[in-house]
Amino acid sequence: MFLLKQVKNWAPFKIDALGLVTLLGAGQVDQAVGRLSRNRFIDHLPFLALNVVAGDDINQAQQGYAVYNFSDGIVTSQLAPWFTRWLAAQEFTQCSSIIHLTYDANGASFSRWDNALSMIISSVVLVSMVLFAGLTGDWWAFVNAVSLIISVLCRRYILHELSHSIDTAVGTVPEHDPARTSVKCLVQFPDGKALTLFTSRGILTKVLLPRPAPLHYRRYNLFRYVAWLGFGSHVISLGMCTLASQLATVVVLLLSTALLVFRVFAVEDRIGSKMRVQRLDGKGERESYGRAYARLKLTEMEENSLVAWNLTPQRTNVDWWNKYRAGLADSDGKQLQKFLEDVLPKGEAMAWR
Repeated sequence: MFLLKQVKNWAPFKIDALGLVTLLGAGQVDQAVGRLSRNRFIDHLPFLALNVVAGDDINQAQQGYAVYNFSDGIVTSQLAPWFTRWLAAQEFTQCSSIIHLTYDANGASFSRWDNALSMIISSVVLVSMVLFAGLTGDWWAFVNAVSLIISVLCRRYILHELSHSIDTAVGTVPEHDPARTSVKCLVQFPDGKALTLFTSRGILTKVLLPRPAPLHYRRYNLFRYVAWLGFGSHVISLGMCTLASQLATVVVLLLSTALLVFRVFAVEDRIGSKMRVQRLDGKGERESYGRAYARLKLTEMEENSLVAWNLTPQRTNVDWWNKYRAGLADSDGKQLQKFLEDVLPKGEAMAWR
């Protein structure tokens, strides 16, 4: 007991805990949590900047992205908030990366064992913080630990609602509906990157473009309000508890946030539980937008969209268009052809030969 009392009274210096938990890493946490990817082992741990979830910042649109749908002749700059954050985290090449997004009814983003292990790790960490507060008699630290538990529970429910809305939207398209038809698109990033995207019309219009709407909106907002209360209690109690408790809290928050931001244990090939991602990065080739367009094997009408959207020079630039045609005839496309045969229906893959 004497040692615990010494720990409680130990205070050789002070730290600005309020600034740490509200400002440090807010942008990175917004990006990492908002992409709605699951993270093995750390999903139920507390993170810094809890206010970005409570304030619904993770579900706000980001500017600078655009999707060019060549199959339907449509271009839009309104992408789902989670999708732009997911794209930003993937470290795609300048313009030679290709992804295919497809519906997978039997898939699962997280196994039961992963989920159970994540909950066990979180329980050990958070219960230890509660016990440490009780043993040292630091009741502000106890309030702080309980606030973190409340924040974690609210965050998990909020993210579950957003992910579930995506799963629901993915599964609403009937088997033989025209929305199941594949479309070929190009996604342009704010920094000039270009990503080739193959998916179905339904996934594009129902999942990748609109902002996800929680199915239980009132309950979703209720958990957001409770998360604000948890965050407020966390901020106040952290500033009032002992230095040892402050340091323990900051270490837990920094470590878990670092694992989140650097995508350690992240599951990136699944979006929700019903959408699968397959990726191909072109290797050993010169990167250029012309080659990216050539990989799409556009029809003449779709090529007209390139000109209309100012993605290519006008037809009068014969030299550029000759190089583009040469790219179409490039026989060094076995890697791409194999990828398309794996991800597209047989009849559609044949069209890319």
